[in-house]
Amino acid sequence: MTLEEKLYFSRNQNDIKTAVKFAIAKVSSSSSSGVPNLSNIHYFNLATNGNFRVVGIRDLVSMGWTFKDIVNETIKIDYETINDITSEHNGDNEQWFQVVRENPETLRFLLDENLKAIGYYYFIPLFKDTFQQAKNGQLFDSEITVDKVPLMLQGTYDIYFIVICIRETYKKAFALKQMLLSVMELFEEMASNGIFINEICTQAYSESGIALCKSIGLKYLKDHVDKGQVYHGNISDLLVHPLSAKFDNLRNIYDNRLKN
Repeated sequence: MTLEEKLYFSRNQNDIKTAVKFAIAKVSSSSSSGVPNLSNIHYFNLATNGNFRVVGIRDLVSMGWTFKDIVNETIKIDYETINDITSEHNGDNEQWFQVVRENPETLRFLLDENLKAIGYYYFIPLFKDTFQQAKNGQLFDSEITVDKVPLMLQGTYDIYFIVICIRETYKKAFALKQMLLSVMELFEEMASNGIFINEICTQAYSESGIALCKSIGLKYLKDHVDKGQVYHGNISDLLVHPLSAKFDNLRNIYDNRLKN
């Protein structure tokens, strides 16, 4: 038994359901099929509620996924959920493998009760010129490469939401709310480590994407030169949104930063 497993069971030793799932996972993980196995995931450091849970890359890697597995799954979900996108809009596996490998911390998967990947979100900071290109409606995701993405060490960054999407069968407000709350939790974690956000930009490809942008307080900026609409806002817009109601610490960190 690994150290992680020992720590986990020390906290959950009386959880019969967990023990059964763990036993199943141990059996499943011995499969030689080579297919990444979500049933082997550990149940700690997860934002959970109801039948959905949000997990980060470290959680997936800990149970056997590779970065290429993760990227392949994101692109598969993209083509299932976004109508009429092409490789020019979306980029390719190798490009995103490089970007995700260098910037893994801001990608999150949404899993259902069977631990199936049903959606994900991913945002990254962009250097000023590339971020302005995004705001101008001229950026294609296929153009985003490692050299256009600053490392988030400490300081203030403008971020570009590449995607928030959920597979069609699971498009429920509750599942989407879980993802958005996970975003706020991640913002809080970043701020606690001296990493702050200024502007936020994204491209909405569909009517549901437009509705989501409006629902979280982002404003229409302009049409993209090829497909969809560009939406934009500031972190201050999100900090006054009802989604932030339970994130007092996040607001306090930003308020104190402005005072100083």
